[in-house]
Amino acid sequence: MQGCGIGFFEFWKKSIVARLYAAHVSTKAVVRILERYNIRATREHMPVKLLV
Repeated sequence: MQGCGIGFFEFWKKSIVARLYAAHVSTKAVVRILERYNIRATREHMPVKLLV
């Protein structure tokens, strides 16, 4: 019973780490996409800002 519990705990810990890692990677990807969009948006608005 104890060995089974330890095995379950290890599996649970690994799955949590995997989920956190996946969330971290997806967050990074979203941030990168937003940054790219932001740069594009600021470039498009640059002439407007300079004119005004």
